[in-house]
Amino acid sequence: MFLDVGKKSLHNKFWADDARLHLTCVFDEYDVFTDCHYRCDFKWLDEKFGDSALFVLNYRNLDEWLVSRWNMVRRIKNNPNAVRTQRRDPYTGQLVASKGDLDRQLSNQWLQEYVYFTNLFRKGLIEYFKNRNNFICLNVSDSVAFSDFANSYIKKGLVVPRENARSHRVDFFRSPEPVREALSALKISPEDYSKVVIDHITKPLKVYF
Repeated sequence: MFLDVGKKSLHNKFWADDARLHLTCVFDEYDVFTDCHYRCDFKWLDEKFGDSALFVLNYRNLDEWLVSRWNMVRRIKNNPNAVRTQRRDPYTGQLVASKGDLDRQLSNQWLQEYVYFTNLFRKGLIEYFKNRNNFICLNVSDSVAFSDFANSYIKKGLVVPRENARSHRVDFFRSPEPVREALSALKISPEDYSKVVIDHITKPLKVYF
């Protein structure tokens, strides 16, 4: 999509590590950067690029997002070729990409922590960029909103994306128990699913991050 309008994009989490370490090389090579989450030092990026950059906080309806992520981790866990050699995260000190780590990410306790810290990150991001013209919150579960954004900022006449084909996989669990348990434990109701920030979420008792 970005290449169609002459923009080079980078979709991984490693550029966010560069932003956290305040390294600039990668930002000279690409125009669009996606998939950063809590790793990214967005304040440093804002100081570096300012109003010349557009910051987009994209999110999905919470239930869809957790179900999709749980299925992704489960598929990686069941594919021995996808489980990389165990390594230690340079920031948290935790061992990652191991069988044990993937098992942990499938638990409802880990999902609770993930939702909590994501919610906290979003709060900080929205507070930092309030009253700014170069920041947008975009619910990509809303196909109309996504199309409006794409046609306004990326290209004209973009076709609305079809439903994610992964949800039609035979091994796709549409309502895994750990996701249901996590949402219930956090007291998140269906009315909250489409919110970018959920104010009543409290920190779970057991901390994984």
